[in-house]
Amino acid sequence: MDELKQCKHVQLIEGTSIDTYTPTENGYELADAKGKLRIHAKIILVANGAHSSFTKDVAGIRMEPQHYAAGVRAYYTGVTGMHDHSYIELHFLKNLLPGYLWIFPCPMVKQT
Repeated sequence: MDELKQCKHVQLIEGTSIDTYTPTENGYELADAKGKLRIHAKIILVANGAHSSFTKDVAGIRMEPQHYAAGVRAYYTGVTGMHDHSYIELHFLKNLLPGYLWIFPCPMVKQT
């Protein structure tokens, strides 16, 4: 982030919510909810998630249930039978495709 802040061609504005994205001939006009902040930009980078209002309302990308996937993470102790060098295991099970699962050893954490 510090390197980005030093770039003379980039204006980084943090801690501000952009609520409207209006397409213009040369890019977008961005504004906050109160209209106090107005920015004209040729290019914007939006990194607020696949389910954000920008993704749905501006980019027109909708979640398609038949192509949706989710992740589940769990931690277990006492797992045995792992490779001597603690290699990651990837499992592609026919009834889960295109999904998969992976197992990788984590360093032991002392319970307090």
